[in-house]
Amino acid sequence: MATKDEFQRHGILVFDEMVVRKKMRVHSKSMTYVGFSDFGDAATASDDLADHGLVFTFRAFGDNYSQPIAVFATRSRKEQCLHSLF
Repeated sequence: MATKDEFQRHGILVFDEMVVRKKMRVHSKSMTYVGFSDFGDAATASDDLADHGLVFTFRAFGDNYSQPIAVFATRSRKEQCLHSLF
């Protein structure tokens, strides 16, 4: 970022949600289950299969790049959980 001019350092935070197929599988390298709802906090861990993906991305104004900030696997739209992410 030090090589970017002032305008290229600014941008917006975009969030997008999409529907994904419910499916549980085992990640062979880490031997963990993949596909459950996950907000990144063990206290809110769930056994529900995720059916939505939520992505926060930074989009630069003066440059042609975007940087994913966070990705969450969710089940439906839980307004309380979504509100806590902001």
